[in-house]
Amino acid sequence: MRRAELAAESLRRAVEGDDVRLAAVDVKAAAAFLGVTILGWEPNGNGARAALIRNARALFVNASLSENRARFAVAHALGHLALGHGGDFYCPAAERSAQEAEANRFAAALLMPAPLVRALWLKLDGGPPAAKVRAIAKRLAVSREALGYRLTELGLTRESPAMRRGR
Repeated sequence: MRRAELAAESLRRAVEGDDVRLAAVDVKAAAAFLGVTILGWEPNGNGARAALIRNARALFVNASLSENRARFAVAHALGHLALGHGGDFYCPAAERSAQEAEANRFAAALLMPAPLVRALWLKLDGGPPAAKVRAIAKRLAVSREALGYRLTELGLTRESPAMRRGR
């Protein structure tokens, strides 16, 4: 397991205990556990999803994001903190760096833990893939696109998220 996945699993267990639940993680509880306050923010249309001010333990989340995308933005920002990335973080949608990629892996693992995604995927075996994606995304409170990437990463599907979006 990679560092991001281990850190996400540790945080999820700290928030939920050892119970494996077939439900979405409470990102607000995860933030509270790390001592972070989540605040709404309107970033003047520049596409930023979130900004983490480490010293203030404040996480500003773009108020125009859908609930699922806001959850991912929170998990991503918590990843920067949990992974010990130095400094404050301003997370525009198009940012590409090693730390951003690692924070994305953390967010995916926190919101969509591999064992849980695999269990749900197998539980819904036999149904059409698009229906399975919709059902799992709804249960985990993530976007279908994010789940599509996670399913591909876990080797559960080879279908691209763009193909699923059209269904």
